[in-house]
Amino acid sequence: FGTYTLARRAVGLTPVASSLAALFFALGGHMIGKVEQVNQLQSLAWLPWLLLFANQFVVHVQSRSRVGLIIAVLLALQLLSGHTQTTFITTTAILLWSFLTHFSTQNNINPRVRRNLKAVGVSFSRALFPLIPYLVLGALLTGAQLLPTLELTQHSLRSDGLPFQQAVSFSLHPLLIGW
Repeated sequence: FGTYTLARRAVGLTPVASSLAALFFALGGHMIGKVEQVNQLQSLAWLPWLLLFANQFVVHVQSRSRVGLIIAVLLALQLLSGHTQTTFITTTAILLWSFLTHFSTQNNINPRVRRNLKAVGVSFSRALFPLIPYLVLGALLTGAQLLPTLELTQHSLRSDGLPFQQAVSFSLHPLLIGW
């Protein structure tokens, strides 16, 4: 339902196309591969909702505080689902989505300035800087869970890193890319 709503409201797809997007997200290989990893599956379920509200944060400037609080709560729910790596990926996706949304809605920018990456970056940072406190608030809301998680990671087997052979054991060898 989150992907359907994202496709309808943020992307402007038709109901049929939005339904297909939702089906592809929910039944795609990536999500089906997470069926046995419940915490990752639960974490990924919040991704479309976070992207939808990130889109609204960029587009609807007048309601930023309300939308920012919703983003904080959704991010907290995602963190509480128990897979912090997914939250990192989601935060990266929020920033990328927000950049692309901001860039695509800036019709009044001079085309020469639009090509200037620095000007676009400054414009984007001004537009998105107010989102940072809400992302921090989302993390603070989960402090009771996040602090023990951070402490546990210091005692995990991976805290000192992995040997090279173990780290690349399931990676695609570069010479096989052509296949």
